Amino acid sequence: SGSSDNPYWSRELGSVHVIALNSYAPTEPGSQQHTWLVEALARVDRARTPWLAVMMHAPFYCSNSGHVEETRLMRRDMERVLYEAGVDLVLNGHVHAYERTFGTFDMKPDECGPVYLNLGDGGNREGAYVPWLVPQPEWSAYRESSFGVGLLQLLNATHARYEWRRHSCQGSSDPSNVNFEQPCESVSRQGTRDNGQLLGVDEVVLVKPTPAQCANRWRSGARPAAAVAFPAEESGSTAAQLRGAFADEMRAMSARLRVGAAAEGALAVFVGVSLVVNCGLAFILLRHRRLRAFSAAGRLPGYGASKEGPPHVQLHESDSGLERAQGGGNF
Repeated sequence: SGSSDNPYWSRELGSVHVIALNSYAPTEPGSQQHTWLVEALARVDRARTPWLAVMMHAPFYCSNSGHVEETRLMRRDMERVLYEAGVDLVLNGHVHAYERTFGTFDMKPDECGPVYLNLGDGGNREGAYVPWLVPQPEWSAYRESSFGVGLLQLLNATHARYEWRRHSCQGSSDPSNVNFEQPCESVSRQGTRDNGQLLGVDEVVLVKPTPAQCANRWRSGARPAAAVAFPAEESGSTAAQLRGAFADEMRAMSARLRVGAAAEGALAVFVGVSLVVNCGLAFILLRHRRLRAFSAAGRLPGYGASKEGPPHVQLHESDSGLERAQGGGNF
């Protein structure tokens, strides 16, 4: 696919052209990934692959309280590029919940924009993410903090069938903390309940707009223009709401990091003191054993044994220290 890095690539799979992007590499115009993306979109042939899908780890659109607005810069750099190229579907993970949007662009429903499928609900030891932001944004079609599986069937050049089904929820008396009973409702470890739609199933037939309605959705060899800056936001807009939630999450994370750093510092001091004490005790014990060994051999007077050594090496004390009685010289 001409990619300069493995984490972003493209290929044709039947009737769909798939493009994978890296949420954690530079995305601004002029970066390697952005330059490659524009070139990759220019190679799309709608006669061979009428469907165009993009997948990346972190979502552009998410109304969950987890990972809010983490891709704001990437969305700024690439959303218009994807829109002008007529991307039909965008598949994401990262957020441990399920959400489907309507066709969306620039934080508003737009039938010419792609449908975003957030599929981070396969299961994770961190559990399902709750709650959802209220009110539900106008671009969000369905959302639920359960574990499930999605199925996409491309029926022809204009119609696709998509369904998502819940298979379990978080929160039960089981050791795995997974509830397979139906119906069920996810509950976080802190007791927060899922405030999504909780139907357990999301089924929809996706119909591509006609060329007269959305020419971008039928465009081949598109060379999209560079991204533009976000427009000014109203204080009550969805984007502003998401930004506020993101700021709250960052403040909470910073507080947790400060507490964790203090605890780690205290632990390091405790470990350091313990090492010093243990090393000191070990040194005293070793020296004690060596002294006893010397004394037992008669080489150290006044330490648990007679001052008399072997007959040929008699020891006695003098003002100048321990001296040999025979042979002379300092001990």
